[in-house]
Amino acid sequence: MTITRMTAKEARNAYTPAQIKAMLKKAKSLPLDKNEIPTAEDLESGRIRLLRRGRPKKEYPKKRVDMRFDQDVLVGLKSYFGRGWSTKVNDTMRRTLARAGVL
Repeated sequence: MTITRMTAKEARNAYTPAQIKAMLKKAKSLPLDKNEIPTAEDLESGRIRLLRRGRPKKEYPKKRVDMRFDQDVLVGLKSYFGRGWSTKVNDTMRRTLARAGVL
């Protein structure tokens, strides 16, 4: 038996939905080869790599902090910085701390 590799789009064009359903049913009933199941050693050696989905983790992720501002200060920050004001305040604080030699 020859195995042909094709994309899902090619399979939809080459076979009817009933044929695809029958092939999937047959594939699920095939015996599982124990040698094809990855082991912990495969992962540790780097022979097999797990793919991670989504955005990569940041080295220093942001932390949620509750702060209390006077209402006029908060209104001033929002009006001065506009949209994304909290990120801009964070960047301003970072620059200030860097100049002070804290960071």
